Amino acid sequence: MALDCAAAIVKVGVLLFLKMLLLPLLLGIWLDASTLSLFGSSVNERILYAGKDLFGSILLHWVAGITFMLIVTVSVLQLREVTHPDLLASIIRPQEPQPDLLGNLLQESGTTHAKRMVLSLCIYAALLSIHVWLPARLLVALGIGRHLPFFRPKFWFLFLPQLQVPVELLVFHLSMLAFLEKYKNHIGEMQHYWLVFICRWMGLTDHVLPQEVEKFELVGIRPVFIKDSIDEPPPLVNGDVDDIDNAASAFSTEKESEKIVDLSPIRKLSWRQKPTYSVDPFWRKLISMKNEPTDEFIMANIHMVPSVEPALYKVGTTKRSGKRVLDSSKSFIKLPTGPYTVDGPVPPPPFIDCASSSDNSASSSNLDPNLLPTTIGAFRLKRRVKNKRKMGAERSPSAVSDSYIIEFWREVTGKQISRPPEGWDDLGVGGAEIQGRWSWGNERKSEIEQSVAQRTTFLKARNGRSYQSLMGSMLLMLKMMLLVTLSWLATMIIACAALSGPLFVGRFIFFLLRVPDSYVHDSLGFVIGGGILFPMIGKVAQALGGGPRVESPSLGRSILNWAAAFRRPGSFGKICVLAQATILWFVVSPLLLGLLYDLCLVKSRDWFAGKEALIDITSFFLSWGTGSLFLNLWAALCYVGAFTKEFWAAIGVGIGGANVLNNQNDLAGADVAGRENAVNDARNAGAGIVPGEQNRHVMKWQGENGHIARSFEIFWAALRNWEWDKVDGVTLLKECTIPIARQLSIALLSPLLAYVGFLALYRVVSGGRDAVGIVLPIVGFVEKGVYQMFLFRSFAFTVLAIQLAVAFQYPLQKWFQAAHKAARDDRYLVGEILMNYASGREQ
Repeated sequence: MALDCAAAIVKVGVLLFLKMLLLPLLLGIWLDASTLSLFGSSVNERILYAGKDLFGSILLHWVAGITFMLIVTVSVLQLREVTHPDLLASIIRPQEPQPDLLGNLLQESGTTHAKRMVLSLCIYAALLSIHVWLPARLLVALGIGRHLPFFRPKFWFLFLPQLQVPVELLVFHLSMLAFLEKYKNHIGEMQHYWLVFICRWMGLTDHVLPQEVEKFELVGIRPVFIKDSIDEPPPLVNGDVDDIDNAASAFSTEKESEKIVDLSPIRKLSWRQKPTYSVDPFWRKLISMKNEPTDEFIMANIHMVPSVEPALYKVGTTKRSGKRVLDSSKSFIKLPTGPYTVDGPVPPPPFIDCASSSDNSASSSNLDPNLLPTTIGAFRLKRRVKNKRKMGAERSPSAVSDSYIIEFWREVTGKQISRPPEGWDDLGVGGAEIQGRWSWGNERKSEIEQSVAQRTTFLKARNGRSYQSLMGSMLLMLKMMLLVTLSWLATMIIACAALSGPLFVGRFIFFLLRVPDSYVHDSLGFVIGGGILFPMIGKVAQALGGGPRVESPSLGRSILNWAAAFRRPGSFGKICVLAQATILWFVVSPLLLGLLYDLCLVKSRDWFAGKEALIDITSFFLSWGTGSLFLNLWAALCYVGAFTKEFWAAIGVGIGGANVLNNQNDLAGADVAGRENAVNDARNAGAGIVPGEQNRHVMKWQGENGHIARSFEIFWAALRNWEWDKVDGVTLLKECTIPIARQLSIALLSPLLAYVGFLALYRVVSGGRDAVGIVLPIVGFVEKGVYQMFLFRSFAFTVLAIQLAVAFQYPLQKWFQAAHKAARDDRYLVGEILMNYASGREQ
């Protein structure tokens, strides 16, 4: 027993080491080797770095490998759900819950694990070669790699690199896990959007993407019996009699009678000549082609509808399972087992249709080879009885010859099905039937999968056998090769943009902030750039296209429609209000904020000493850019309500990791209770500030109902939809842009005026002498530029502190009252019996 436990422990440890440590490490090393030339590095440099920091090198390659595995796995699983289920659903195994992971590892043999690991390694290696090694060679050959910032990284180590690198890699790995878990469906949406666009352009939608069944079109007929097959096919529209009342069938159970149609029983009537009805061999052949393509075989062997006649369509109906069928459609048609001789003036109905209580057609057809399914590929079959007698003639053996025909209705595809479905990757809700993903193996199909139209195959079929017709399929093969090439190129472009785009934005922000190049850290720049770039791209894509789930015009068509919808405003005052708000928001306020930042954090002591130009055009525009960055960043944070407790509770920052909704309710209740207590305390103390009013004053900028959000909605309505009547001067000017510009003017001009006044006073006191510095106690001699810079920044920080104190006077007052109350309670011993010592002495 102890030996078995030890063997199980060793087996689990070896498997975890191979799958979770060795495989990602190997992939990371291969990734590094594939991109060495792209990073402008060499093997010797990598060896030297490993010798200097072995743990950091191993961890770096492991994180790179595991990240590659995660991205590949998520992308492949998303692609499985985006394409038609006939393409990848039976090849790629979906993600399944593993409640007993260790048990599964122990139950399966070592050979099985080895085969899976080798297969996974081969798949990852192939994808790495296609999507990493080959693009790296292409970028190096074209000289594009040296212009992408991701391949020319810059790092600044705040402390020991052997400690900082592992910490950053750990944070990156955890962040990547959270990012993929939350936004992995967006990868599938991007794949869906791309495939919809490119397949529509190349005419491959019916081959690649899942589509709904809009209706059914009658394409042809085929008689059931050989005798009828030599007669002229009857007309399709007039004279059809669907008569099954006289049909008779024998079934073993009542359940079978509801599922199977029996063709065999025929009434024996007296005829002068006894014709023999034999089933057409076409139907036996069609039944036998269960796992072979049948569409081409059907189209080649049925009597097609004449092109001169108008097309016949039926909308059909949808079963509870989601499958699209014809109205009153049955599941099977049971053919007779042999030829029959018919007596009597009227031949009986040779078969009847019967509805199936289930969709398990495969098992039923396997039990009886005479069962003909009414759903075969893209076709729906329906029985029809055609009477050939002349109008007004009596039924007689010589005048009646009933023809039994089966109609073939083909699917007419409709719009594309939006993929992937919402919540398809939730492993805790059930299988494919509930999740909406494509089924795997013997899983029960979901309603979405049941409703998918039949895909048009890439290879043609003739006589029931698939083969590649060189001349007929050449154009299709060229299209598929072009689709694969363009998809590979799009993947490479998106990968380069996702890696280098945030770094471009992050380095540009460092440039606006005037951070020295030696202090630029690309890890921080990537986070800042990604936090700005990705939400902007999402908002722009949503505004222009409505996302991949919405049918919308192209970008060029949207711009033309926007320009064509322009209409002049009703009054000139609307234009003036909008122009004033635009100038205040995009010119004045950013310039004031940027100049304040420049004077407080950028200008050197030489500038304050007068050794540099007072006004520099480059610095002026950089100040405006910095102010625009800070102003719009603050506005975005106000728009989402980032300065409220509810915002942080909504994203899961709860106390002790409790439930988010409970946290929100607790925070709301605590806020209401705290506000009521504050009101009571203020009333008892006779305070002049009403807490409710002050709280509304603080919160008026936050959230979707704040001044920022309402002003943005006005800008958007006026400039995007030309809704000039929504322009409101009170909201745009008095409540938003003018207060912001006024506060920024106070923050810049107040310390500037105080600084200039102090220097003028000092010049008067010193008799107009321009000293190179001053002597201070303890400090000693201080240069002119240093003390003037310190003087201005002291004034500036003092003014900012006063402005913040005024803006947050209510929270500060609450904190002061709480501290005062705690000190008072501690001083006077609340809860104890107090004695008036003065009164006691007098007595």
